[in-house]
Amino acid sequence: MKRFIAIITLVFALCTGVSAQTGAAHKHEQFDMLLGLNIGIGGIATGKVLDGGSGSFALSADAGVTFDFYISNYLSVNTGILLHPEAHLIMEDNMKKNYTAGFKLSDYAAMPLCISLPIMAHFNVPRVEWLYLGFGVAINIPLVGMLDSLDDNIDITIDTKGPVFVSLPIDIGFDLIRHNGNGMRFFFRITPTILEKGAVVPIGCVWQIYNWKIFK
Repeated sequence: MKRFIAIITLVFALCTGVSAQTGAAHKHEQFDMLLGLNIGIGGIATGKVLDGGSGSFALSADAGVTFDFYISNYLSVNTGILLHPEAHLIMEDNMKKNYTAGFKLSDYAAMPLCISLPIMAHFNVPRVEWLYLGFGVAINIPLVGMLDSLDDNIDITIDTKGPVFVSLPIDIGFDLIRHNGNGMRFFFRITPTILEKGAVVPIGCVWQIYNWKIFK
């Protein structure tokens, strides 16, 4: 977390240093439409969960396509469809203490393979349009539990699919798309995720490998 805060501080310091730039053509124009390829990863561990105690753990990834529509030179709305594997565990008590013959992994954890449907807004900061900020909501629809196939081989109940859940991604990073052209973006992401058993907040990054302007 301290490193993440330091990176954000550095970004804003760079922003201050170049904020006097004027007269440059806008990176994006009103009604621009972009189609992009997107991959990302994030994770977090809190408390003593890795030692079998209380706390939370989450690890997630994304891969898919995104679509951007620019309402103005600076403001865009974004959506897409992403394949989203995730593992999360929330423990309030020591797992060993609570272990019984009727133990259910789904009481504590889930490992779904999801389709993720994000709806987001992003903002290219005026005069420093490479600085890219955003927030939104994503609906994560589990398709299968990635460990459920192990059910026949062990003696505990496996149900790692879990219900539909919502995440609230927050982005800060760099838009490296060329003026009136194509290119990549890279940004850091904090993702508060609301689960049936509580909440986790993975921290990670997203690389939009390439974005094509399909209308400009």
